[in-house]
Amino acid sequence: MHAPVFIALLCILALSTSPKSRADEQVLEELLVVRAQPAVFKVVAFGDIVVTTPKSVSLRPASEEEKESTVGKARTLLEQDYQQGVAKGEIDRTKSLKDYAWEAIADNPQRFLRASIDSVTETVRQDVVYSAGTGFAVSREGILLTNAHVLWGMVVELDDIGVAIEFLSDFMERALLTIASQVGEPSDAMAPRVVSALVKWLVPRSHVVAKFKHAEVVLKYDFPESFEQWRSRHGKFDETLLGALGRYGDSKLPLTVRADVLAAGEPYPGRDVAVLRIRPEIVFYRSPLRASERSAMIDARDRIICLPLGDSDLVLPGTRVQAMGFPSSAFDPKSMSAEAEFRMSSQDGQIGQLKPLKGGGNVLEMTALIDFGDSGGPVFDRKGNVIGLNVGGNTNARVTLAVPINVAKALLKKAGIKPDLGPLTKQWVRGLRAYGQGRYADAVKEFDLLMNDQLTSPSSLVYPHAVLKYKNGFVVRMWDTARRRMTK
Repeated sequence: MHAPVFIALLCILALSTSPKSRADEQVLEELLVVRAQPAVFKVVAFGDIVVTTPKSVSLRPASEEEKESTVGKARTLLEQDYQQGVAKGEIDRTKSLKDYAWEAIADNPQRFLRASIDSVTETVRQDVVYSAGTGFAVSREGILLTNAHVLWGMVVELDDIGVAIEFLSDFMERALLTIASQVGEPSDAMAPRVVSALVKWLVPRSHVVAKFKHAEVVLKYDFPESFEQWRSRHGKFDETLLGALGRYGDSKLPLTVRADVLAAGEPYPGRDVAVLRIRPEIVFYRSPLRASERSAMIDARDRIICLPLGDSDLVLPGTRVQAMGFPSSAFDPKSMSAEAEFRMSSQDGQIGQLKPLKGGGNVLEMTALIDFGDSGGPVFDRKGNVIGLNVGGNTNARVTLAVPINVAKALLKKAGIKPDLGPLTKQWVRGLRAYGQGRYADAVKEFDLLMNDQLTSPSSLVYPHAVLKYKNGFVVRMWDTARRRMTK
């Protein structure tokens, strides 16, 4: 054999068996969504909602030139129109002023009502969840990426009648009472029409802004504490806890921890990125055991499964992708349990073109359908590398947009963060690779080690069993599936 050929074969052999080969970091394509699930989280923004509305609303006075011509010396435009209509036979004399007034207001509130212009009222709702989106882990220290627009103070659009009624309800109540004091209360049948008309009239005169305070990351959806594990660790069962056991069955809650914003771009498609870091902190469980509060330390360091970041500059049109997140459209409260809201969804599609934006920068066009709640979620290619973040688009036109991941990588660098996937991520990938190759015994072993490592904590805990098991449900499911396949 010629020396050059022999050397070439040795190189190929070395590359194929090297423990640092890229193959060690990849899994079968059909397992890519499973690979990503433990690293994707629901992110919520807490803050104050400031609702600015006119201070008062009143009935428009009768016009001066026609006031004297009306029979009853009308004080308001409503009374004036009513009296003139009755006098001309245009309004049935049996119809009361009250019935006419509410019908007229429902048909044309602009004509009969006026709102204060220079005098406004601000109503503040404190510490409410005003926004929800998706984030994903990129480094072992509890570092997550999401969209900036998921967090920052934002103007709440009142283009939905339900949203408008919710935020303008206080002013609506005052306005209805003011009008009713002059013409009487509307009938039950008329009330819905009146409310709808008043809301539409009031929306252009009102302003709703959300002021960001802090972000929280939903780690899991589970029982606040495990009574059985508490009992096994402490021997006897506290009587107070025992009394609450009957109320425990329906007490599942989202377990959340705060996250600090380390860096952020702008809520603009091409720069819409924020970097979060989960705080190690004490979490207090107050429900259902308000009389007997318990707590646990939640520490994300070295217990988090992460996603690798790709290079969006190398992404070509037609690249197949998967977009993940928590879309509001996937949750139906009428038929699904509350827990379903905290189960992520995934949509496949492909990249269209890199589209330039006004003011500079680009955005990735794709066909993966995303919706409200998906914002900030990962878009990964068929090798499992994240190439973008969901940011928005037009789902009716089947065109959606993603922030190129290189924008996020630049922001991470600016924040002094060099992503490190950590040992648990590598262990998770090894388990999935073994599963994909049919080596189920090896997969079970890797998943066993992974679950044990996630439970190990250097911190002194009040309740060790409550240590964060970041998305451990996905690991347990794969462990159980691999174990059952071993028996077949």
